[in-house]
Amino acid sequence: MRRSSASPLRRNPRGGFVLAVVMVGLTVVSAMTICWAKTAVMEHRALRTQQRQLQAEWLAASAIDRAAASLLANPKYTGETWQITAGDLGPRASGSAVIRVENVADSPNRRKILVQAEHHGSDTIRVSREAVIDLPPQTAEPAASDPLPPETPPAETPPNNDEGATP
Repeated sequence: MRRSSASPLRRNPRGGFVLAVVMVGLTVVSAMTICWAKTAVMEHRALRTQQRQLQAEWLAASAIDRAAASLLANPKYTGETWQITAGDLGPRASGSAVIRVENVADSPNRRKILVQAEHHGSDTIRVSREAVIDLPPQTAEPAASDPLPPETPPAETPPNNDEGATP
């Protein structure tokens, strides 16, 4: 009886090489996947921070608009702390805006609005803005040193002479 030349314990030497190449390939693919996942997480965090920054800036702009509207309704308005609930800014965020109004020197019809807005989330982002607005002359409060303007009666409208006129 003749024995085969290949024994069951002897293996193909290329089989070990192929296994090593497959293992190296899997290691490279795994490393690339981990790098991609880390990059995706970092980009997501950066995007969330940018979103909170933008919300804080919009909050500051809204606070300036709120102060301007309040000044038009009441020229003696000096400011407030405006609290924004979590439902208005998102499920996990809230905000606040501290509004201050100051007189502008030598300009009785001008007011300076100063706002510090804060967006409270996983971290707090602060944005400061200021604006100067002109109030209409009738709503501006005269300075203490200015005399009060005299009362003027409303102007009468002239009668309409076109009634009954023939062409």
